[in-house]
Amino acid sequence: MGFVLAGLMLWGVPDAVTPRWDVPPLCPAQSVVERWIDRLTLEGVEDVPSWQGRIEAAEDAGFVLTLTVAGRTRTVADRDCEKLAVAAALVVAVAADPVAVVDVIDAELHPPEPAPPLLEPTPEPVFEPVPPEPTPSPVTEPPPEPAARASREPAPGLRGVVSGAIGAELAVLPRPGFAASVGAGVLWSWLRLEFVGLVSTPRDVEASDPDFGARAAVAGGQVRGCGIVRAAPVEVPLCLAGEVGGIWARGFGPTIEPEARVQPWAAVVPSLGVTRWLSKRVGLEARISVPLGLYKPAVHLGGLDLGGRDLNVFRAGSVGARLWVGPVVRFP
Repeated sequence: MGFVLAGLMLWGVPDAVTPRWDVPPLCPAQSVVERWIDRLTLEGVEDVPSWQGRIEAAEDAGFVLTLTVAGRTRTVADRDCEKLAVAAALVVAVAADPVAVVDVIDAELHPPEPAPPLLEPTPEPVFEPVPPEPTPSPVTEPPPEPAARASREPAPGLRGVVSGAIGAELAVLPRPGFAASVGAGVLWSWLRLEFVGLVSTPRDVEASDPDFGARAAVAGGQVRGCGIVRAAPVEVPLCLAGEVGGIWARGFGPTIEPEARVQPWAAVVPSLGVTRWLSKRVGLEARISVPLGLYKPAVHLGGLDLGGRDLNVFRAGSVGARLWVGPVVRFP
């Protein structure tokens, strides 16, 4: 109430000044200010006192309100243009009907308390009869599986394994060459058994007489067993294999018939590998193997006029080496 009385003393009785509102474009327009005045007076005043107001931009990035109501002028500054417009509406409304303004402010400060919710009656509990528990049927154990079916199950940890590799072959034949191999077998946690087939690329080997020689290659098969040292995901297979195959050769020279022959070949092949598993089933393996010749055939050229003797081209090496690298896959 003191605020309202102060407003009345400040602004006095309204006069006949025509309402005018001059503000920058971003400030509330005159229609907005007049709507605020109507709300503050509860739209119950027909003769709102005439008033004039102007808002101008100040040098310090603020605004200045110059408001004239009932012949009295006051200047107010603030950085918020909208706040100055609200102040102007409040002053005009107090001058028009201070009691209505007090009612509006009191309703905002003391809103009515919401009515308590109505309590719904609690339904009475409904008791349903409990059905009797079913009598458990006697447990019948499944018949034991026949022994024949149990024998078809794989041994614990047994898995299949296939591999492939390419590499270099040294000292088995007098000249080095390339080789390729494929293998398949079974794998336990610490043991690997494989059957491996291999073949090397043909290469020319000259005899002591450079006009003569033979094109030769090695082909064979291995039965290889490996003990595995594991440090996941890396495995180190230590292997020993028996290799049986042949050395294919075809002579060349001025009077040599191009007829190919195969000489038997046998060796014991120890090897050392390193397998890096890239996933659960696929890995990459590098291996070095050392063929130790047990049966080392000689390749010679017959039918030459060399004093009744054949021309010996070469004999398979006693100790060779093969360097392999390739993928290995285990399943399931």
